[in-house]
Amino acid sequence: MYTADASFQLIYFAKGSGVIRISGMTGGKALDARVQSGQLLVVPKFFSAAKVADGDGLEYFSVVTSLEPSFVQLAGKCHWKAMAPSVLQVSFNVIRGSWNFSKTRLPRVKLLFLLRIELRNRT
Repeated sequence: MYTADASFQLIYFAKGSGVIRISGMTGGKALDARVQSGQLLVVPKFFSAAKVADGDGLEYFSVVTSLEPSFVQLAGKCHWKAMAPSVLQVSFNVIRGSWNFSKTRLPRVKLLFLLRIELRNRT
């Protein structure tokens, strides 16, 4: 996800460690760095950022410098429907049979996480 307006994104890493990858407007790699708790990072406007947690997880929160931010998804609704049900079950850590993952009944999910996100590396 990236901001599609002229706002910057501030990311504070509260707990854990991992890797952040930031891509520029032309798709080139702008940053590929390790992060840990206590660090603050500024993502420039129109750049996209992906976070990958280490084994102990990664907790962070993000603030944008706009009163009306415009977020754009890097993957749309059609990508959710194209995924195999088994991939969705593993991604959401749901036991088989406890939730129907039929392609017509997928939830409409907006990939906007507001204050706190916890990522776990599943190996």
